[in-house]
Amino acid sequence: MTKFGKNPADVAIGKRVLLLRMKRGMQLKELGLRTGIHHWKLAEYEKGSEHIGAANLQMIAEALKVTYT
Repeated sequence: MTKFGKNPADVAIGKRVLLLRMKRGMQLKELGLRTGIHHWKLAEYEKGSEHIGAANLQMIAEALKVTYT
């Protein structure tokens, strides 16, 4: 979080994670079970309140079956 509020990049990434999860019809707890990240932490990521580290972002992308190169 920045001194003046949420980081716009964290908010944008969190929204994208939320949209992809909803598109896949996946509940937050299911994503948590697939990634090993607590569902309450995932909720913070989706709100943009917390920064998603690279390792966690990769686990989330794999659980949501996001293809990337």
